[in-house]
Amino acid sequence: MTPINLPDDWGVSKSNQIKSRQRIDLVIKYKTWGHERFFNFKGLPASIAEKLMTGYPNIEPTDVQNDSPTAEEMIRIAKRHNGTLIGYVDVGNSPEFNNISIQGFVIKASPTTITNLKYRLRPTEFSEDKPGYWRYWWD
Repeated sequence: MTPINLPDDWGVSKSNQIKSRQRIDLVIKYKTWGHERFFNFKGLPASIAEKLMTGYPNIEPTDVQNDSPTAEEMIRIAKRHNGTLIGYVDVGNSPEFNNISIQGFVIKASPTTITNLKYRLRPTEFSEDKPGYWRYWWD
């Protein structure tokens, strides 16, 4: 897969641009659609998302998608239930506008847990992703 080409006029050192590119490359293999500056992803392991909550660019732990839980809470839920994350990467025109956002998760859990989470978290969309795995997503 082609690496992300970050703008040359960011005003940050080449080594920091390389670090940003390497962090985004952790996510790009889970790309579902988009282009090099904006793309959606699905299937990002919680362990990688957890690492991306620090450093730069990062997943902002307190970030929310409208009425969603925080990114940190979605990552914790996905990790607890051996799940994966859904979201997008937006490579802005400058470093401060570069972000990795979490919009939801897919987990496998007991029917009771699935139902309790559905009513507690109130996702915009809730559906079976594949047999036994449930998708919670916020717009």
